[in-house]
Amino acid sequence: MTLRRRLLLVYLIIVVLSCATVAIAVNELLYSRQVVDDLERWQDILLNVQRLRTAFARSLLTYPPEGTATQPAEGAPAEDDFGALIDQVRRVYRPYPLFIDLRGLLSRVLEAYNVWREKAIAGDPQARDQATVVHEWLNMLTRQIVEQRNALVESAHEQNQRTLTLLVAVAALTIAHLLIVGAILRRWLLRPVQQLERQVAALGRDEPPPEPLVASPAELADLANALDRARLSLDAMRQRLIESERMTTLGQLAAQLAHNLRNPLASIRAAAQIAARRGRVDDYASQRLGEIVHTADRLARWVTGMMEFARPRPARLESHDVVPLFGQIREALASELAAKEIVFEIDAPADGIAVPHEPSSLEQAIIAAVVNAIEASPVGGRVTLRAERVDDAGTTAGGCRISIIDQGSGLPEGPPDQIFELSFTTKQTGMGLGLTLARQAIQRQGGTATARRNPGGGTIIEFKLPAQTPEPENPG
Repeated sequence: MTLRRRLLLVYLIIVVLSCATVAIAVNELLYSRQVVDDLERWQDILLNVQRLRTAFARSLLTYPPEGTATQPAEGAPAEDDFGALIDQVRRVYRPYPLFIDLRGLLSRVLEAYNVWREKAIAGDPQARDQATVVHEWLNMLTRQIVEQRNALVESAHEQNQRTLTLLVAVAALTIAHLLIVGAILRRWLLRPVQQLERQVAALGRDEPPPEPLVASPAELADLANALDRARLSLDAMRQRLIESERMTTLGQLAAQLAHNLRNPLASIRAAAQIAARRGRVDDYASQRLGEIVHTADRLARWVTGMMEFARPRPARLESHDVVPLFGQIREALASELAAKEIVFEIDAPADGIAVPHEPSSLEQAIIAAVVNAIEASPVGGRVTLRAERVDDAGTTAGGCRISIIDQGSGLPEGPPDQIFELSFTTKQTGMGLGLTLARQAIQRQGGTATARRNPGGGTIIEFKLPAQTPEPENPG
């Protein structure tokens, strides 16, 4: 779920909870208002009944039981005050549903009053008894009103309790709102942001993230992945910068070596050729002089390879059989093999394997790997140089895989391919350039160089050359 949808969901939760709280509160307040209004009306009706009782009492003074009427005192109500009050009460409270039960009682009171009034005017002695009937109906009406009022008062007390409970519920709902929204925001927003801050802090310290990257919401996950890609890109750029500086240093060193070694090597080679041509040496000396010439040529190619490492050039590839190179390599390293009594085996098809390659560069790469194998092998050990056909993905023809297998101490701890990195070495002497130059030479020919641990002990270095000439890269 995206951050936008999560925030929208939080907003909807807040709105729903708030609307529910407000609806409950409004409903209870309206009910409380209705109870108060009804209570006020019943109290007003009770006051009007009291006025009826007072008006009837004055009517008794106006029409005494003996039937002799007296003049009302100044300010006393008129004769029809009682009936007028009843009509007023019936007219005012007729729209209210609670007044339905009182209509019959008011009619009975009015009927009893009219009977009393007729008897009182006529001087009937039974007017006294009829006055008692009117009082009884007034008392019944009063009791009915008081009962209704008391019921409403009880409802008002209950409503007060409900209002108090409502206030407590509203407070609890408010706290629940805060807790729910806080938990949701903490889980969906604050935690991912804090995790992202720790990732940024680790990036500032040039360290990998201390925990897995943010997985959700999608926006923060994309930002976390972008930051991690930026970190990896910065690491790669830093490594390229370091490698560029090393290559610059190596280029300067290679130029200086080439300047200082080419002339002496040329002089040594020329002297050996001249001595061999005079014919005054035996076969053994002639063979040694040939080795000197060959070694001088190999050193010259090594210096040239260092120059190419600093200033790479495109490889000139031609399809040749790689197997004949193996015999030349064994002859070139005969003295190193003999010094440690190394058994050098060549395992290759009798019909050879022809793939596009540059013989001089391939020979240089294989020699660098075999020299490392010789140095890593114990005295009397075995080094195997193997060539075999392999299938290239997407092609019908097969490529060539060249393996250099030794029985030495094996690869150091860490990724196997670190032995191809610039200046990496586990030897006491040397600059760690041999395998780096070898991998670059193989890569220029469209191949790959890998290393792995030999299950029987030692190391296996593999060079793989494609069966087809690689497409040249577009400049820029």
